[in-house]
Amino acid sequence: MREYGKIAFVSMLMMGLLAVPNLSQATDKSSSRDGDGRHRLLNAQLRSKVEHLRDKLANHREHQHNQGSIPGSLEALQAEVNNLKASLAAMVDNEASLSSQLAAANSRLNALEKPVVGGGSVDPVLAELAKYVTVDKGVLNGVKGPHIIVTGVNLHLRSGHNATNDGGALSGLGNLIVGYNEEQSSAALYNDGNNCMRSLTGSHNIVTGVGNLFTSYGALVAGSNNCVTSPNSSILAGDTNEAHGLNSAILGGNYFGTSQPFDMVPAVR
Repeated sequence: MREYGKIAFVSMLMMGLLAVPNLSQATDKSSSRDGDGRHRLLNAQLRSKVEHLRDKLANHREHQHNQGSIPGSLEALQAEVNNLKASLAAMVDNEASLSSQLAAANSRLNALEKPVVGGGSVDPVLAELAKYVTVDKGVLNGVKGPHIIVTGVNLHLRSGHNATNDGGALSGLGNLIVGYNEEQSSAALYNDGNNCMRSLTGSHNIVTGVGNLFTSYGALVAGSNNCVTSPNSSILAGDTNEAHGLNSAILGGNYFGTSQPFDMVPAVR
């Protein structure tokens, strides 16, 4: 406001100065030649000063315009940057919200696809299996229940390595263990226990009893503290025996061992 006041004052001063020579000429036409000369000199000086002031005003206005335009441009740019930041933040929040909604939708879809007890969809494999498996909670042939009964099928137990010997690298899988086969405090004593440390690394064996060990495949081992270390060998009963011969068998007793293929202990007479 102060700058505009200065401009208005200077403009009025210029108008007054321009009017003075005309008034002086109208009031006294009888003035002397010297007076006329003084008026002309004064008029020229005033015009010069007025032109000077006019130039200063023009420069001042241009300066004010230039000084005001730069901050205005910077303010506009800053406002645009702030708007872009706000838009970006809104986009990030929107993306997070969409991700959360997608996760919730996937979770709900998974829940809907699960079989529902007593209704809803059922896994086709389970539906097929149910044709052959029944549950009997009562006494069956003198044995208390519950019982799971598999009827009308062959039951295969496999390690998943496409061979009974697992292709030469036994996986320790495909065994049928009846009972707990609890770990005993000592290994089988036959042959000083060199071949029968606590090891259950074999595959595709049938095991029952307590503390029995198996490191090969295709065996049946029962009893207690017995050990089968050769393929296709078996121990049917007894305690602390080792079937080490290929395709050998121990029928029972204790502290027996086989070392040759096709051995059988004790010998049948």
